[in-house]
Amino acid sequence: MSYAAPESAHIMTILSTNAESLLPVLSKKLESWSDDKPKVLFFALSKSLPRSVMTQAIGSLNRTPYSSRVGFLSSALPASLIRPANGESKSSDLHSISVAAFPADHAIPFRSSIPGTARIAVGRWTSQKQAWMRGTEARSDRLDHTSDWRSLWGKENVDLQIPQDLLEVNQNDVQAIFFATDSSPQGMLEGLDAHYSHAKILGTTAALTPFETGREHTLFCDTETDKGKVYEDGAVGIALCDPSSSQTSLERIFEQLEPIGPRLELTGARGNVISSLDDHNAAQQFLRVIMKQSLASEKTKTMEASQVRDLSSVVDKEDEFYVSVSQSKSSAPFLLAKIASGHPMRGTLSLETDTELGKRTGSHQDSGRRYVQFYRPAPTQPLSLQGQRNQARFVFLTYPGDSKQQVSPDPAAEWAVDHTDGATELPNVFLAGSEQGWFARNSTTMPTCACNVPYARASLCDTG
Repeated sequence: MSYAAPESAHIMTILSTNAESLLPVLSKKLESWSDDKPKVLFFALSKSLPRSVMTQAIGSLNRTPYSSRVGFLSSALPASLIRPANGESKSSDLHSISVAAFPADHAIPFRSSIPGTARIAVGRWTSQKQAWMRGTEARSDRLDHTSDWRSLWGKENVDLQIPQDLLEVNQNDVQAIFFATDSSPQGMLEGLDAHYSHAKILGTTAALTPFETGREHTLFCDTETDKGKVYEDGAVGIALCDPSSSQTSLERIFEQLEPIGPRLELTGARGNVISSLDDHNAAQQFLRVIMKQSLASEKTKTMEASQVRDLSSVVDKEDEFYVSVSQSKSSAPFLLAKIASGHPMRGTLSLETDTELGKRTGSHQDSGRRYVQFYRPAPTQPLSLQGQRNQARFVFLTYPGDSKQQVSPDPAAEWAVDHTDGATELPNVFLAGSEQGWFARNSTTMPTCACNVPYARASLCDTG
């Protein structure tokens, strides 16, 4: 994902297995960034930081003469991002602090409490009753008024609300939106997609922190309307408003997957279920692809039950397969999701996604074609965070907490700077990890889509 940073913006990530060594680098950098111009801070602290270090880091961020600060606790990053110090193993915990400072006249901090999908719970979860009923009256009133249920189906934000802090912002001025959220941002995303369809959107799910802070997630907000608040739900973020900046683009990277078979046209889908590919049974097309058989054609009959059983028996229940969805046979995917289940006789493939795969109604009209590509996990290989030294960018990485997969900066980029006591700085890079995934959008016709595929990442960078 490409992004043009406003002039005078400052971005960095500092990493170390020695948490104490991060503090002097953070203080020095924040002091060097200070000037007479008001700034807005966006930051991420890894939840692995010891409590004493986290308290000092937050204190340093709060002492800066900046007008507003929003941030979150993020998941751990792979230790292979830095060279281990003498006597340390690569399995040592890697602590990180990422900070971005933007001129206040180009950055609007916001806090969102717009509800998303209610959590599924079993038993007498009385605390969830209000969440389950939330939004039903609004949908009923809208249905009585319009008699059109299609625009309300699956909606969490039927009134398309946006965060209060963004109400007075000129929609045409918003270039990009960054955020960190709890596990249910659907309502906020529906509002942002409707009001800022031309802006790039990049977000991440904040780390689960019940043992670190006693909160499900930990989101920091220090603005004019929320002074020094800490939340466990909702979202915090910034909207960048710089209409004079250069054009931007979004990059999603899935290095740990390999494509199998050709792209097929998506000819039938509803919700998260694909029913037809190239006008044929979707599940049977999938089986043909992974078995490297000829795809179905007009002359091909539907498989007999015995054929389906023979092919299905080859696919182990533990095997993982993924599906990407694109707007053309050559364009980059806007969605990648794991196949949750399939029914070869019915022809359906169910994906782990909240995105509507069929033709959309409402704010995102889409009458064009879509294409599907199947993937399987590729042989494990080191991942490389590529980028040029002076290229400002945000990178959100899905990294499983129990993974031992190595990820390292591109050695050809020469962008890492070593400090004393083992701290490593990545200048002009805001890097944050999440076990639950990230969200991205770069198209005016597609909604913001979630991605929780292991090792996938989205990168928003300044192409100059």
